Amino acid sequence: MNLNDGLRELFREIPAQALVANDRSEKQFSDGLLFACTQGTAAQAWTVSLYAALVQTGRDELVKLPRFQAALLRVLIALLAAVFRLGRIDKTVGVQNFGLTTNLYDAAFLQRRPAGLRAAACAVRPRTAIIIRSLNAVHHQDFMNDLAAYGWQFLLMRQVYLSDSWAQIAPHRDSKNDMKLLADGRYRFRRLTALCPDADFQAAYLFYNQLYLGKYSQGNVQFTARFLREAVSRGLLDLFLLEHSADGAAAGCVGVISENGVLTAPVLGYDLALPQSEGLYRRLSMFIARYCAERGLRQHWSSGAAQFKKSRGAVAELEYTAVYTRHLPFYQRMIWAGLVKLSNGLYRKILEENEL
Repeated sequence: MNLNDGLRELFREIPAQALVANDRSEKQFSDGLLFACTQGTAAQAWTVSLYAALVQTGRDELVKLPRFQAALLRVLIALLAAVFRLGRIDKTVGVQNFGLTTNLYDAAFLQRRPAGLRAAACAVRPRTAIIIRSLNAVHHQDFMNDLAAYGWQFLLMRQVYLSDSWAQIAPHRDSKNDMKLLADGRYRFRRLTALCPDADFQAAYLFYNQLYLGKYSQGNVQFTARFLREAVSRGLLDLFLLEHSADGAAAGCVGVISENGVLTAPVLGYDLALPQSEGLYRRLSMFIARYCAERGLRQHWSSGAAQFKKSRGAVAELEYTAVYTRHLPFYQRMIWAGLVKLSNGLYRKILEENEL
């Protein structure tokens, strides 16, 4: 069973909020696909709610901008929030949206015809905007061309970082230093299995929460310990604890998934109380790169930490959410069209200038 099929069955069998605490979408299943149906502006994961991604998480990102830009965008976001509610931006059907930071798609999905995707989504929720997340021109150019020809538009969401091979990473000085750090023997990685005690999954859960929820944003995906155990047990997630070699005390975690030759790490965290000189983030990041190299996989480094990733060979690429609105009332189509234009204009400029 591939990743897409396995995740679909996981969400079919277990309620979404038991797996991701801030996933309030209604899951529907049809034509071999999962549809995440959202409605309302209540706080939830940005990966599930487009409104949350544009408004709630957008506000969280303002701290990364120069003061003048942040003040300007704070006003703009407040104005847009009202317009978004009018245009029902909070009401969408996400095709094959598993709510991960990066959705990875199998070859069969990328070969589906846009007309069939539209028909399946409309059968689940008619008169609702249809979205497909996590698309970029490097991995999905043909699929995006097919969607565009059928009338889909592309909403720019974030700047991500990609690498195709170990040869792209290995020559860089920072990569070489990270490899030396990884080989110093002070830490080890232990792979978790279905037989591991709950305490191991709880440790990974807490490390992830420290970093992505505590340090960054409550709008990030709030995985539960149950999700981690279920995903590992079903062979969907390879999850590792980073432990001190001397006493076995856990210091961090990393969890990776792969599909169609691409790997990404939706789960990563470490003990923020330990000094930065321990290089925990560097160890975890290099472990992922080496894991990819050993399996001949391309790596999706996600967004953020731009200089860190570029200095190790990753290349910036724009990531989009495809949107289909031709079946909606005129005023909604106009609001969506305006949003798409704004994202590919002003937002793109800010995104690239500040490497968000």
